Amino acid sequence: MEVRRYGSKAGGFVAGLLLIISIILFAILWLSGKKIHTNEINKIIASKNGEVISIKEVKLEDSPFVDTMESRVGMRKGYDNTFYKIEYSTQGAKHIAWYRGVNGPFVLNRKNTDLNGNELKELPENKGKITNYDQRWIFEEDSQ
Repeated sequence: MEVRRYGSKAGGFVAGLLLIISIILFAILWLSGKKIHTNEINKIIASKNGEVISIKEVKLEDSPFVDTMESRVGMRKGYDNTFYKIEYSTQGAKHIAWYRGVNGPFVLNRKNTDLNGNELKELPENKGKITNYDQRWIFEEDSQ
């Protein structure tokens, strides 16, 4: 009986190389997305003559965005947004801001849309209809 071997060393090498390149590319894109959010946060706070004290990534359920977004805890697909709690100061007074960033370097100017791509306003009554959310800021006036 003859045992036939499929593939070659070259094929295995190419497959391994593609896997490594894919992992590196994913890491670069993920890190660039975090950097885009941090730059946006610093730019907006600076435009309010503020200084960022801390930036903390939080879950949707721990942010005020939960008022207009359905919680997807326990669901298979989550949102492609990242939520941040930002502490900043202006003229010695501390404030809190919330930022919802859109993940990915290619979707920065996305709008709130439903499953069919129709643009919707972000209101509590549209909570179950919106599937893609854009970036958004919430500023709490006087925190401390």
